[in-house]
Amino acid sequence: ERDRLLAGPVQAQIDSADAAVARAQVAVDRAQAVLDRTILTAPFDGVVTAVNGDPGAIALPGVALISLADLDPLRVAVQVDEIDVRQVRVGMDARVRVDALPSLDLPARLESIALIPTIEGGIVTYDVRVVMTDAEPRVRLGMTAEAQVVTQRRENVLIVPNQYIRLDRRTGAAFVNLVQPDRSLIETPVILGLQGVDSSEVIEGLSVGDVVAVDLGSDALPGLGGG
Repeated sequence: ERDRLLAGPVQAQIDSADAAVARAQVAVDRAQAVLDRTILTAPFDGVVTAVNGDPGAIALPGVALISLADLDPLRVAVQVDEIDVRQVRVGMDARVRVDALPSLDLPARLESIALIPTIEGGIVTYDVRVVMTDAEPRVRLGMTAEAQVVTQRRENVLIVPNQYIRLDRRTGAAFVNLVQPDRSLIETPVILGLQGVDSSEVIEGLSVGDVVAVDLGSDALPGLGGG
């Protein structure tokens, strides 16, 4: 017995012990894998907005257990018409307006443009994502908002609110009612440059200091309607 102990284990015993260790490691790995499946790891930093389950309950296939929102920064999902989408590019500046906070005009940046359109009722639009560049604590997830993308920029130009501009849809000519010294109105043709949602650039036909007005008694031409 003493000689056997001094001689140490034979190779067969070593191989058997190694096999037992390997089997034990496999069992540990399986147990760890089962344990790992009980832990939910968020794919990004965010805020939990909904928990659809209780501890110990059975998770159902296809049912999200937790809803997670990335609020830093906030993003606005908008739909852009197929005609307008060709004018926008990722990285363009934008402005966001929130219905619940009409006094705010928040800076933003165009983050992504969908490659595949959405077609509803024959209308083709593309999903565009706009990311807000400045934090505003009063803006909350789920609020209704609209975004305006700055496709071109002009400085030191003459602009007129669209409500004062009338457009001849047949010819494309634009007109304003220019106020005269005797307070009468003269229909004056103007040439427009960039046209925005609220106002348009006037390249020719008006000068700084001219006063224009809406002729409430005239129905000759349809107005731009602020759009």
